[in-house]
Amino acid sequence: MNNTVFLRKADMNESVKILQFYNGVINSIRCSEFKPKWNSNYPDLDYIKTSIEDGELFVCSENDTIIACVVLNNRFSPEYGEIKWIEDEGLIHH
Repeated sequence: MNNTVFLRKADMNESVKILQFYNGVINSIRCSEFKPKWNSNYPDLDYIKTSIEDGELFVCSENDTIIACVVLNNRFSPEYGEIKWIEDEGLIHH
C-alpha cells in the first residue's frame, strides 16, 4: 500500500475534519506536561475557515487522514515580539 504523505493547502470542505483533528490533539495532551493554549474555544471553526480563506492553513495527510496542520503567516501575538530570536531564524507556531 502506498502511504504517501504530503503537505498541501487546506480545503474549505474539510474545515470540520480539521476541527476534529485539533480537538483530538487537545484531548490527547490534556494530561501531559505540554500545555498549549488550545482548548474547546480555540482553535474554533471560524478561525479554521478564516485561515483557509486567507490561504494560510496547510494540512499534512496520509491516506486521506489528516496527521498535522499548520498556519503559515507573518502575524504573531505581541508576546512573541519580546523574544530575542537568533538572527535569520523563523517562527512556526499555531
